[in-house]
Amino acid sequence: ALGADGCVLGTTDLVGMGCTRCSNCEGGPSGRGCPWGLTTTDIELQEWVQQDWGAKRLDNLYTAMQWRLRDILRKLGLSNVRELRGRTDLLKYIGKEAGE
Repeated sequence: ALGADGCVLGTTDLVGMGCTRCSNCEGGPSGRGCPWGLTTTDIELQEWVQQDWGAKRLDNLYTAMQWRLRDILRKLGLSNVRELRGRTDLLKYIGKEAGE
């Protein structure tokens, strides 16, 4: 809506595969890295994540996001994301007002 033509979803992929955001990606207290085997360089921990399982989880995640985005666009009367460009009339502030 503000002119961005793309976005990056990095942590989303990890959370979709089970990341608990414990901040041990680089080693943490154990020195082994991610305890779930997602971002570790430890061979033993890497085996915890099966490639087929991870690929299916990511496929499910992006399919669900696509369905949700299409639903939102439909409710706005739009057929694709490009139609959001320049549509400041569709913006709604949902944060706290100053002084609250």
